[in-house]
Amino acid sequence: MRLTRFARSFALAWVFDEDESERAHGVTTEVGQKCIETDKFKLTVLDSPGHADFVPMMITGASNADVGILVVAGVTGEFEAGFELGGQTREHVLLARGLGVNQLIVAVNKLDASEPMWSEARFLQIKNSLTPFLVRCGFKPNRVTFVPVSGLTGENVRVSGEEKLQEWGTMPPTLIKAIDSFFPAQRNLDKPLRIIVNDVYSEGKVRRARNCPPCRHNIMATSTTEMN
Repeated sequence: MRLTRFARSFALAWVFDEDESERAHGVTTEVGQKCIETDKFKLTVLDSPGHADFVPMMITGASNADVGILVVAGVTGEFEAGFELGGQTREHVLLARGLGVNQLIVAVNKLDASEPMWSEARFLQIKNSLTPFLVRCGFKPNRVTFVPVSGLTGENVRVSGEEKLQEWGTMPPTLIKAIDSFFPAQRNLDKPLRIIVNDVYSEGKVRRARNCPPCRHNIMATSTTEMN
């Protein structure tokens, strides 16, 4: 059986969604985690859901992120549906910025399926539509990078071999080079440690634990308990 380009893209997503419930739904429902290395950084990639039904899991991923990669579709109609017609793009940007993400890569995906293929005009149209909104949300223009990619073929992710991209007026960076241009996150190592509790389960309990004085821990839920 010969798969169309559209069908192959969903097959690829099915492979990366390793959880059985995700494969049953056909969409990402959990925050996936992978570790990668570039020439400059060792990174933990958090793949958050984009579907409206799983916004809480998107918040979980964004709350643990230092920087963000916003993936938008370059195909005519798909970007507009996500950004202008009540889609999730605006909500995701607002949530990410509110949760402390202040550096962003906008990966314009599927430009190999645009009309015409790898259209610089389409890329600039999306960039010009998104930039004012990102600025209003609090992102500084010098902390936002737009990158054209094809997630299906891997074009311009690590390397670029597409002739049409070489013909653009300004050659964009690859996704990996854009990642390497991030500023390292500043860590407040002299501040108290804070750990985010994402979920609570009724099963099980902590039967034994040890605290090393003079450390002090505050567990805050409906009331405050101090363990000295």
